[in-house]
Amino acid sequence: MSQKNDSRVQVFQKQQRGRETSCRAGTFNVRSLKSAIKKKLLVEDFENFRLDILGLTETWLDGSSVDNMENGHMLYRSGGSSGRAGVGILIHKRLVNNVVSYKFISDRMILVRLRVSPRADSPMVVIICCYAPTLQRSTSNPSGADDFYYALRDSIVKVKKRDIIWILGDFNAKVGSSVSGSREPVGCFSKHRFSNANGERLVEFCGEHNLMLCNTFFKHRMQHRATWFSDGLKHSDGKPVRNMIDYIIVRRSSMVQVTEARSYGGFSTRSDHHPVIADFRLTLRRCQPEERSDELCFASYNQPTREAAKEYSDSVSEKLSNISPTAINDVENIDAAWDSLYLSSMTLPVRLWVKFPNANVQSRV
Repeated sequence: MSQKNDSRVQVFQKQQRGRETSCRAGTFNVRSLKSAIKKKLLVEDFENFRLDILGLTETWLDGSSVDNMENGHMLYRSGGSSGRAGVGILIHKRLVNNVVSYKFISDRMILVRLRVSPRADSPMVVIICCYAPTLQRSTSNPSGADDFYYALRDSIVKVKKRDIIWILGDFNAKVGSSVSGSREPVGCFSKHRFSNANGERLVEFCGEHNLMLCNTFFKHRMQHRATWFSDGLKHSDGKPVRNMIDYIIVRRSSMVQVTEARSYGGFSTRSDHHPVIADFRLTLRRCQPEERSDELCFASYNQPTREAAKEYSDSVSEKLSNISPTAINDVENIDAAWDSLYLSSMTLPVRLWVKFPNANVQSRV
């Protein structure tokens, strides 16, 4: 890590001291994660910026899997076979046991569900990381953009109202700042004055589903709003082109939990994007790993004592002797006699134990 990046990390960590923040999530277009060195740098950045969850786009990794990263962190990634696109969600090691399920939707979308606390009735945090088609691709192939938003809609509508949704990703969309008030999906502090075609569709989608673009609601300098920096393109004044196209999106009801959201410099992982990081007033309590219990097997009856065995034998003999010979031909009497014999045997002191092979636990039935 360079000295310049070191100083930025120190400034970032100093700013976080004393802040009422329990969870930090971010999104980052990593521009390929094929290199082992880049994976190592990513983990370092993940830890230096004290992130709990990081959505990754353009990993360029083929196939879908769950990868163990350095220092125990877990990467859930979804990719295709073209060597392009690819998304992933990096989970901090302390939250790995909170993961309830995950779904590889496509090479542009992945979903992970986490439990907020160990309680059985705990709400879920549903994290969706996505990479939307670029404006050029959306124009040349509108069906691809339609499929992307259809898949995103299907994932959102299945989430319960009590659960929390965080949508992280690169939407390749420029949205204009809101001028009509706080009810808009976009805040007053976007990088852009006007939306492009992708931006208009994103705003329309968020409006339909009561979603808010977090990093447009916090006032920051322009360099902390921009998420993509062009190396070649420049404005007429010589300054490089900088756009705001990466977003962290939450439900309107969850905006009260967001204390900060902006882009940050200082990542050692090389990319033309800057990470967008949001701070939440939400405590994700660590869950303990669930113990896998084998199938139950039933032990044999306890060996009864001599007194219990004699009592059982005498009781059965007495009941049998009370059955009259004429009752043999009477179905109703036979059934009644059997019921009486069966109930008397059930009252005897015979114990059945259920044993768990991998635990020193016995449950009495």
